Amino acid sequence: MSSHSHSTGTSPYGNEVLAAYGRLWVADVLNNKHTIYWSDTLNGHAWTGGTTGSIDLTTVWPTGHDEIVSLAAHNGFLIVFGKVSIVVYSGATSPASMALHDTVEGVGCVARDSVQHTGTDIIFLSDSGVRSFGRTIQEKSMPMRDISNNVRNELTYLVSQQTNAIKSAYSPDEAFYLLTLADSNTVYCFDMRGAFLYLYEASQTFLHKYFDPLCADTTTHNIINTKLYYGYIKHVLLS
Repeated sequence: MSSHSHSTGTSPYGNEVLAAYGRLWVADVLNNKHTIYWSDTLNGHAWTGGTTGSIDLTTVWPTGHDEIVSLAAHNGFLIVFGKVSIVVYSGATSPASMALHDTVEGVGCVARDSVQHTGTDIIFLSDSGVRSFGRTIQEKSMPMRDISNNVRNELTYLVSQQTNAIKSAYSPDEAFYLLTLADSNTVYCFDMRGAFLYLYEASQTFLHKYFDPLCADTTTHNIINTKLYYGYIKHVLLS
């Protein structure tokens, strides 16, 4: 990493990084899966002084013990996904005064890259299937909608067999959520407008014998032209 004139401190090397509310949030660092670190405002190079800080979730987890898997931001809230629980902090625009807003016990996230923000909701993969917050974030209780209810048994079985990272993508124009299970050459497509599910066998739909993308994303070129990209080790596939 090259030096930066405004760089202070040593940036944490984490497996999860979120850019939100004018700063970087980092978690899941080596030998520490319970602390969240944040940079200075509008300066992702600064990790000491200013408004930098950290928070330890050791005594916050509703289950008593958990590990940070993913982070998300929504309406001024910082949402922390553990493996078997979820913690929500309010006031994340000013981390020094953040307060614990809500917790969910027994439901967590099993794949970091399954978390997608739809603009009005957050979709993620739990150990019991694809879920949505499906609620008004201002409410104290947090009921969640099970999006994959009609394929739960098959999906959870395939997830349990995965050794490679699970990836996802969301198209705001088409309102679909894709979940890629590379080890089984399968992509689940969930229509978020009507909660319909389409299951694609990669070899049939994408005309590739082996379908093992490392990432997925969508781009909008104009109002009627949305492109879906899958990234491989040596090439990019446009769908």
